[in-house]
Amino acid sequence: MWRVFTLIILIASSLAQAQDKGKSEVSHTAEFRLRDAFEQNESGNASVKPNHHNAVDQRFKLGVGFRANEKFSLTATLLQSAAFGQTRTENINERGQTTSTPGNLDERNFLSVNEAYVAWLMADDLNVKFGRMNYAFGDGAIMAVNDWQAQPYSYEGVEASYEAEFGRLQAFAFKMRDFSGSSPGSLTGTTKSTTSDPQRDSYGLVFDLKVMPEWLKLLNANFIQDVADGITDTSTGVGSTVQKNQSQKALRFGAAASVAYGMFDFKADYEGISGKNSDLGANTPVRLINASMYQGELGINFPTVMLSHVFLGFHVDSGMKQADATTADRTYDPYFYDKHSGSGLMELVAWGNLTYFSAGWTGKPSDTTDVGLAYYMFSKTEKEDMVRPGYYGKNLFLNATACDPTGAVAGGSACARGIGNEIDLWAEHRYDGGLSLLGRLGYFMPGATLKNNWVREDNASEGLVHQTASLMQVMVQGKLTF
Repeated sequence: MWRVFTLIILIASSLAQAQDKGKSEVSHTAEFRLRDAFEQNESGNASVKPNHHNAVDQRFKLGVGFRANEKFSLTATLLQSAAFGQTRTENINERGQTTSTPGNLDERNFLSVNEAYVAWLMADDLNVKFGRMNYAFGDGAIMAVNDWQAQPYSYEGVEASYEAEFGRLQAFAFKMRDFSGSSPGSLTGTTKSTTSDPQRDSYGLVFDLKVMPEWLKLLNANFIQDVADGITDTSTGVGSTVQKNQSQKALRFGAAASVAYGMFDFKADYEGISGKNSDLGANTPVRLINASMYQGELGINFPTVMLSHVFLGFHVDSGMKQADATTADRTYDPYFYDKHSGSGLMELVAWGNLTYFSAGWTGKPSDTTDVGLAYYMFSKTEKEDMVRPGYYGKNLFLNATACDPTGAVAGGSACARGIGNEIDLWAEHRYDGGLSLLGRLGYFMPGATLKNNWVREDNASEGLVHQTASLMQVMVQGKLTF
């Protein structure tokens, strides 16, 4: 940690010198967050050990801004995040060291660079950013900062924003992944590519209407071209927003709107994806991409009753039948959406072949206190497709990866739609001086997909059991901002 504190001292010193010399305007922010999460029956059955888990995570965030003049500014965001206690793969002798044997590097001793970009005000209505940056638009259903997680989303590239009286037009070009190796046409070893510079890039146009009637609060449209070169590397990762083995040309297009009239409000999102992808190799079929997502929420406000807000919502994103897997790609890729607010605060289920209905209430007993209660009913959009686990759902859906019509094979998820129901209860209080405390209780009741699924008990020699137990999650968080 000594390097972290040394860096902080150097930054503070440079800030003081810059302010004293009057060379630039300097600003800085800081945040410290401590979170304790406890899970009971995280695998869906009490006989699967360990059947509960407690994790304590911290994050320190330091933001620094330099404004050279009216045209140029520099922004940097540094993060240090850590889970209390070393992992089982780390050598206890390496605690507190900044060097480590391969694969056991203790990253808790480092500040990572989440943002580092230069902003250039080219004209009064045109601002351009270059470097590594957070980016979000609309209500976060497509691209969000995702600050609830330890590492917020950040992208390398360029983003331009044009401000007009009637609206805001944004354009971006981000390099998502770079698969290049030491020699053209290949990566390392047996990893091959169809191009000499394999990569994945994202190009987008986003428009926000600014001149609107009073009842229209948001109107946003987006067009994103996602292009990736195919490779045969088995170590590039798998899952949505991470390219593996595929060449892809996909166009994303969608819109978001929110309205408020009297005591009622409504918001809705739509996103479609079309294009094609294919694996490397001779005579490999081309899969046509045809996926979509739509959601909406109706709210009723009672301002005289603790500023209460009651809401009913729904969400549907597409899935795919197994028989179509060789010629089509219909499972929705959620891209970089806001995961924490996307599908239940327990973060057990992620978007992709997901349908859910929600109902809830939020209120403000005082100006400094927020409370809420929400209920979710989760199901698969297509019962033959898999469930995409959320951050805390990896153990729960560890074996629910493929549809098994018989429901009798370990590692197979029964061909059923019901995933389960979730209840979330939370309260947050903000104190003077920048301190806030958050407490949340979550309870998940498994549906048919899990109840008919088989998992092993303590080890491979034990028998098979169904995932029938409800899961409980308790979380407490403190956050201090400066």
